[in-house]
Amino acid sequence: MTTKTQIDRILKAHANGMAAAQIAARLAISVAEVTDVIRTGGHTPPPKPAPPTFSDVPLWE
Repeated sequence: MTTKTQIDRILKAHANGMAAAQIAARLAISVAEVTDVIRTGGHTPPPKPAPPTFSDVPLWE
């Protein structure tokens, strides 16, 4: 899990043209985490909606 500070540093370094492997090495995190942050722009995906509730009332009688 990357922190807010790491996300800011990743995005700033990427904007300056640094490669993802270099960013990962400098911050001591995996390249996959760096590419995920770059791909999403630092935004987390929205939470999934709650599943619908079902009633026990029969539809046909």
